[in-house]
Amino acid sequence: MNLRPSKSNMASGFTLIEILIAISILSIGLLAVASMQVSAIRGNSHARHVTEGVTLAQDKLEELLYLSYTHADLSAGHHTDLYPPENHAITWDITDGPNINPNVIANTKLLKVTVHGENLKKEIVLTCLKPKR
Repeated sequence: MNLRPSKSNMASGFTLIEILIAISILSIGLLAVASMQVSAIRGNSHARHVTEGVTLAQDKLEELLYLSYTHADLSAGHHTDLYPPENHAITWDITDGPNINPNVIANTKLLKVTVHGENLKKEIVLTCLKPKR
């Protein structure tokens, strides 16, 4: 009876150094994936805030376009939403058409809606011309 292992049994396993190198490479890969995940979460959060701001601006612009041409909210000047959504400020500026540019058709108003948000890096601004009907 031979108590010595054969050469084929000795060469079939991994050495401790090979295992440590493999674990190190796996750890570096997992750290890279975790870092990308954090960046993706931040990007998605910012995109959500921008989408929310654009939606608020579009809603206000559509509300203003629906109003009659002589409505008080469409008088020339700066206006502020008295009841904005939480963490947001909505303002709009109205300019009469000929005051914008002499080439602009008379009986129009320039509507400029601006949304400021606590989580927005930049303000959202939408503009539109409203014709008198």
